[in-house]
Amino acid sequence: MQRRLSGAAPIDPSVRFADVSRRGGSGGRGGGGSGGGGGGGNSSSTTATRRRSSTPAPTPLAGGLVALSPARASDRPRQAAVFGGLALWAAVQASTEPAIFAATDTAGLQTAAAAAAAIWFLRDGKGLPLGRAAGLAVAGLVAGALLGFGLQAALPAGALASAGGIWACPGVLTAEAGILGLYGVAALLA
Repeated sequence: MQRRLSGAAPIDPSVRFADVSRRGGSGGRGGGGSGGGGGGGNSSSTTATRRRSSTPAPTPLAGGLVALSPARASDRPRQAAVFGGLALWAAVQASTEPAIFAATDTAGLQTAAAAAAAIWFLRDGKGLPLGRAAGLAVAGLVAGALLGFGLQAALPAGALASAGGIWACPGVLTAEAGILGLYGVAALLA
């Protein structure tokens, strides 16, 4: 250990040490001595590391591109309330709009708010970087919207419009499925 701390022993550059802080404290990087930066790393853990430590390790899926990582138990009610509220808001908006707007309107504001909420839940609850969280949110939105569009296309022409109410707006099924896809990403993936 003394040889490794002093730099005499070779260390494989691909090895990463979790207990070394990124900031150079007393004896920081390459400082040598008995401190060597090993003791200061434990007390300066990042917020993301603390958040991820309370959740179980993610299970890799799809060749390691994404991982199955259920949300923490404390986040599940908030996620259900946020995404459920946005879906309800989209449904109420679709059912109360005048017929002239119902043909072209989709719940864009609600879907955008759901995408922002998914990114926030992925970053806050699972400690993902912004780019990965945004990529997962876009993937969830696209998958949900494609599912909703497929369901809408599979129904007979005019079946939704003849049902009236919420279904008079043809894009509501796509928007609701998109919000559901964002909820699934935030609740299950990392």
